[in-house]
Amino acid sequence: GEGETNPHNAKKAMDDVQNAKKIIADARKNNLRPIRQMELDQTVSTFNNAVRKFARPSEETAFDNLAKSAQRQIDQSGSSHEGQEFEGLLSQLKSKVFMILWRQDWFIVDRFKYLLDSPHLFTDDDLNSDLIKRGQLALSANNVDELRKIVAELDMNQIGSPEPDDIMARTNIVQV
Repeated sequence: GEGETNPHNAKKAMDDVQNAKKIIADARKNNLRPIRQMELDQTVSTFNNAVRKFARPSEETAFDNLAKSAQRQIDQSGSSHEGQEFEGLLSQLKSKVFMILWRQDWFIVDRFKYLLDSPHLFTDDDLNSDLIKRGQLALSANNVDELRKIVAELDMNQIGSPEPDDIMARTNIVQV
């Protein structure tokens, strides 16, 4: 009908879309503090409950200092540049957690078993099955250093490299 080509209707629809976008942006902005607090609390709790016991004293100190800085960013939020600063600190915290886990043999074995059960993550079937075979050999020989190299290669050959978040979420992190 004629309504579809009416410029007035088209303008009104565009205005509605702009208003909806503004409402969403405002909602995110108004809830940024609780969202960030949740992300920080989650990372700190993972560290305290599952990773701290594996950390070197210098890593514990570095993590705790970063966590304090991130908390300060949330508490003082308001300035426009603080967003990237918080994101940067959170990213550093997560990568510290990952680096500590990466040294743990059980984590490597766990990660390998996850990748073993996830052929859909890889595009190159030949390379993947070759790495899996080598990984199974390393695992049966209890050669975790070799397995660690293979897991790193598997991770690099994934479709879209994994975020430390995903890796932590998918790992049975509550090991003793």
